[in-house]
Amino acid sequence: MSKLKVKITKEKLKIPVIFTLLLVSFFLGYYFQFILETSIIFSHFFYIPIIFACLWWKGKGLVVPISLAGFLIFSPIFLGLSIYSKNFIDNLFRAIFLMSIGITVAILSENISKVENNLKERIKKLNCLYQIIGLIKNPNMPVVEILMETLEQIKYAWQFPDITCSRIVFDGKEFTTSNYKKTPWNLSTNDLIKDKELSISVHYLEKKSFLEEEKKLLKKIAEQLKAIFEFKLIR
Repeated sequence: MSKLKVKITKEKLKIPVIFTLLLVSFFLGYYFQFILETSIIFSHFFYIPIIFACLWWKGKGLVVPISLAGFLIFSPIFLGLSIYSKNFIDNLFRAIFLMSIGITVAILSENISKVENNLKERIKKLNCLYQIIGLIKNPNMPVVEILMETLEQIKYAWQFPDITCSRIVFDGKEFTTSNYKKTPWNLSTNDLIKDKELSISVHYLEKKSFLEEEKKLLKKIAEQLKAIFEFKLIR
């Protein structure tokens, strides 16, 4: 089974898992409050679906603590208790506590996700530069192959490779990716290599914003190509 299929399967399993945990939580709440007429322990189980839901789905997972908090707040009313009763006040504080746990976990999960995404983007950019720098190891590689390989590396180094296209113009000759299309959403850089103009542009096929790191990466790519071509021209 491919990694993509495994990931999809895991995502599909999350919903029935949370749904089952919610059913167990509601049953425990009903049993302790309506049958045993106590609420000392049962709400502790609520932490499990809350933590899992907010960890997996971040802000969207807050629907779980909201549902459980609503159950805690309104269940004493169904028992005919006053909103000033000790049971209702205790449940109100429990509901607030559960919501605070959900919000905290959702925020932490969001921050972890951002750090992971930033790390992945940095790895992609470093790998792009590494591959381009590696081209100098083969001094006999034609300029055309170097530029086409650079275009390929650029595509996968940007945030959205599926909608990324690029073009390199060197010494009056144009090289593009197969899906190249000039769009308003682009980055470009220019340089001179022994009086030969080098121009690199990256375009998104849809309206997307470029990261500051991507702007710096494009300049680094131009610098590496300049170093490679100056080396080849000197030889």
